[in-house]
Order: sequence, then structure tokens, then C-alpha cells
Amino acid sequence: MRRTRSGSRSGNAGTTLCQCSQLLLCAAGLGAAALAGCASRPPAASRTQEEVDASLDSFAATDRGASLEQVFASNAAALESLKQAPSGGGAGLAANPGQPTLEAPAPAETAATAPAQPAVAHSETGMGPPADLDHLAADPQQALAIAPTGSLLATLRKRLLAEEQDPLRRGFLEAALAGIDAAAPSAASAADETLTPVEREAVALCRDALAQMRERLDSEGLDALTLLEQARNLGEKAEEALPLTIRRAALARRVEGFGAFEPLPTPLLAGRAHPMGLYIEIEGFSRKPDGQGRYVVELGEEVTVRHEADDLLAWRRPEQIVRDVSLNKRRDFYLVDRLDLPATLTVGRYILKARVRDVATGQIAEATIPFEVVADPKLAGNRP
Repeated sequence: MRRTRSGSRSGNAGTTLCQCSQLLLCAAGLGAAALAGCASRPPAASRTQEEVDASLDSFAATDRGASLEQVFASNAAALESLKQAPSGGGAGLAANPGQPTLEAPAPAETAATAPAQPAVAHSETGMGPPADLDHLAADPQQALAIAPTGSLLATLRKRLLAEEQDPLRRGFLEAALAGIDAAAPSAASAADETLTPVEREAVALCRDALAQMRERLDSEGLDALTLLEQARNLGEKAEEALPLTIRRAALARRVEGFGAFEPLPTPLLAGRAHPMGLYIEIEGFSRKPDGQGRYVVELGEEVTVRHEADDLLAWRRPEQIVRDVSLNKRRDFYLVDRLDLPATLTVGRYILKARVRDVATGQIAEATIPFEVVADPKLAGNRP
């Protein structure tokens, strides 16, 4: 009787141990199978509640009097069928995922089951060849994490040079990249060969200004005032790089200052002399230091009047030199000359041409002002 009870207890304990071992082995087997399956194929769909219940029922149907050796043998057979099951779609888990064995080795990684790695090459120095933007991760943060910044900038620069056809736009885009990439070439690129001298100077100014901001940020940091100061310096350099240009030219009755003048009424009346002022705004002029802490602006001005119909010269005033000296660099500059057009101008249309020359650089700028001379006092605008 005792042996019977003892045997009954031993049987219950063995059954409980078998069930516990089956649960643990099932969990371990499912984990190993899931890892192997995830490495070789896309994740399978979640198991339904019916499939889970069926797995649990398989434990209940297990012979409660079975020995551990029988359980292990059954698990080994189930694992063998799992290995031989076709891959894809999670079909390999359908044999009996509840009975893996503890003693079965984990499947070795092969070329088909090895975890996929990001398609970004790296050299021993960590820089590697440029990454292809088309194959980067969809998540921008993940893309930044798996690709070196230098590779991204190199790829972006390569694309800009290949896709942007306008030389000036390409130059500015490349200059902008140079502002964030310390490894960007500072010398003129091949694209600069197609630019005009003025365009090349503009691109170089932008490249240098952005590079200076980057260096300042790396060394000392930037604040709002420093950024504004850098922008002002860029503006001053841009003004000095501009070609000599006449921004505005007008005949004036009275001039009070820069941008403040009273236009001369036209047409002019024939048979009388016409005193007037010639107002000219200049930009792109040079400001040369004189060695004494001052800046010199030196311009030459010539004025001619020609008939509009046949371009014959009607009047001319030879070039006169205007020299301005200042302790500060002039930013706004204008010329005011007194002209006395002769009474010999006959009725008709005329073109007054102002020609300004920068003595220091030799650059020349021109502007024209049309006007008319009439015989009828009622039509004249410059009446007493």
C-alpha cells in the first residue's frame, strides 16, 4: 500500500516534472527557432488564439506516465522535423513548436540566415566610400547613425555637381556645403572655370564667409551679435567686390544730399543756355588706403551730348577728376556737377551720356539720360 502511494507520488512528481520541463523546453525551442527564422526570412504573422490553445492541448494530451527519456526522444524527433520543414512564411514552426530539445545545438549562421547589415561601407579609418543616399534607412535619425557625415556630404556634393546645370547656382551650393564641411576644398573648383570674374568673386566671398563662421563656431561658438558682425563684414566685402556701376543718374535743379535732389523739368527751351546739375550715384567704387589711416576715392567723369537721330556730337565736357579722402570707408558715394548746356542746341531729341572711371582700378561705368529741346515755350518744362 505504501509502495502504491509512493509509486503514485513518484508518478505525479514525474508527470509534473515532465510538464515543467516541456514548458521550459518549449520556450527555449521557440526562442531558438524564432531567432533562426528571423535571421533568414521576414517576421511571420502573430499566432492566433486557436493555435496557442492547440499547443497547450498538446501538453494535456501527453502521456503523464511517460519517462524523461521518452520526452527527450519525442522532442528530438520534433526538432528534426522542424529542421526539415520548408522555410518562408513561418511554415517551419507548424510541426510542433512545443517540443524542442535542450541538447540540440543552435543552427549555425549561414549566408542565408546571417542578420542583414546596413549597406554602408567603412574603411579602417571609419570614413569609407561615399554612401548611396537611395539605400539609406527611411528614418533620418537612423540614416545619420549608420553613415559617416563626411560620406553624406561627399555624396551630396557629387549629386549637386552632376544635377545642377547652372554654373552660378552650382557654385553657391558648393560654397554652402563648404560652410558645414571642414574637409571641403577651399580652392576654386572646376565649376568655377565657367563663371565670369564677378561671379567667381561672389562665390569665393560666400565660401570664405561661411568657412569663417564654421571656424568661429568650432573654436569659440557663435552668438547673435557675432553672426550679425560676420554678415556685415560679408556685406562690406561684397560691396568692394562689385564692379563699378552708376546706380542712378538724373538732371537736377537742386541737390541737397545723397538721394535728395529736385529733378530738372523738361523739355528744354531752344535758344537759351541751360544751367543744371548732374546727379550720379556710384557703387562698386574702390576705397584705397593712403598709408596715413585714411581711405581715398578717386573718380574721373566725362559728359557728352549727342543727337538721338544720327548720334552726332553736340556738346562735350572733358573728364574731370574727383578725389575724396575720409577716415572711414565711404559706403554711399555720389557726384554732383554743374553743367551749362549751350544755347546753340537746336530743336530735337538728345542723349546725355555720363562716363565715370575709377582711377585706381581702371573700371568704367556709363549712364544715359534722354532729353528734348523744343521751340514752343508752352511745351518747355524749364520755364522761368
